[in-house]
Amino acid sequence: MCTDDNLKNYNPELYSKLMSDLISQEKPDYVLASSSMLARDLFPRVAQILDAGVISDCTELAFSSGTAVPSNSSPKC
Repeated sequence: MCTDDNLKNYNPELYSKLMSDLISQEKPDYVLASSSMLARDLFPRVAQILDAGVISDCTELAFSSGTAVPSNSSPKC
């Protein structure tokens, strides 16, 4: 848990730098996030820094032959 006062309020530049550093350090195969407004702003920024992709509004994640297969079973409003 982060307790730094600089992180109290959302700062896109700071948060994306910290998140991309953490992901680079930990090297996860996948990063999952909610579809909150903050995540919708943050993770495209992180993906750009890491030269990675973003899949949004995914409602299901299956695996086939070791590959993630995302899908969206809910229609857009």
